[in-house]
Amino acid sequence: MVALGTGLYRCGMLAALLELAWTRGVAAWSGEAVREVVGTASYTVDPFIEEVVKVIPLAVAAWVVRRRLRWGLTDHLLLGAALGAGFALLEALLRLSHLAGRAIPVVGGWVISRSAAAYVPDVGRR
Repeated sequence: MVALGTGLYRCGMLAALLELAWTRGVAAWSGEAVREVVGTASYTVDPFIEEVVKVIPLAVAAWVVRRRLRWGLTDHLLLGAALGAGFALLEALLRLSHLAGRAIPVVGGWVISRSAAAYVPDVGRR
């Protein structure tokens, strides 16, 4: 759970701040519109920043744990999966957050209408 929270709150926010700083800095330096820089960075620089940010806690944990405990490959794999799952959860939340006004309550959850309907279960439901 700690790794999931780290991926959600720390990695996600760090990546967002780095991407924000990068795109605003390039826009100010080059004189291009921020929208154009963000559009270009979304498939060039941003994926690289996101992957590096997701690997940093895994590398720190491997360095610290190496001295204290003997973790195997499976332990590192599960830690990396939890970090990535937390990051993916933040991306999904941010992707749907602007559509909250369109949510329609249904039994057991909500349906968010857009080009393809997305079902969001209530807390405690699957």
